Amino acid sequence: MGKVLKQFNKIDVLSFLKANDALIEGVRPQYFNSFISRQLKNVVENHRRWKTLPEHLILQLTDFLPKTSEELLSKSNLAFIHADLHDEHLFVKLDPSKTTLRVTGIIDFNDCAYGDRLYELILIHLPTFHTNKNLLKRLVDELGWEEAKDSRDFAYRCACYCLLHQYNVLSSVEEGFLIDCMNLKTLNEFATLVWDFEDPNPAPLLMVQARRVATNICMEN
Repeated sequence: MGKVLKQFNKIDVLSFLKANDALIEGVRPQYFNSFISRQLKNVVENHRRWKTLPEHLILQLTDFLPKTSEELLSKSNLAFIHADLHDEHLFVKLDPSKTTLRVTGIIDFNDCAYGDRLYELILIHLPTFHTNKNLLKRLVDELGWEEAKDSRDFAYRCACYCLLHQYNVLSSVEEGFLIDCMNLKTLNEFATLVWDFEDPNPAPLLMVQARRVATNICMEN
């Protein structure tokens, strides 16, 4: 997975834009800033509609989140991101040793963007890793990203993108999981439990019956 993300990040979107005018709006440099601004404006309304966060946490959103998109993006490393990368969009194959999986294909680039590469981790960590922080730690170690060296700042920024995501990433009937926020007292606690890979406590994850099972695994003969 780390190799895949590194390859995405190396795509020179800005040079490509100079030669191609008719591209997805998301890959234009100004798009991600505008997107985060819209999400900040609508975040309370979105979470009240989704009904995954309890009201006492919804009331904390305004104070927890940055006031502006510029504030959140001030320490960002912008790169080409898939922005919807999870197990249903990944094709993997067992290696000859039958012990590890390698990515062989990726589909659905409708949400691709030129944005903060931390945003890419949201759907990898939640529906794909099921909030397993050991897997998250292995991934960020492989990536070697500077923004992951301070685990608490990393956790805060990832939590922000989680809460500002265009989808309700805290729950998925299709994927069969729910992050149980009902007993959390603060959004800081949410950030630590779900995203701080140095914190030993597990995320409050509930597994429910999934509507579908991922089928994108090709077995070696």
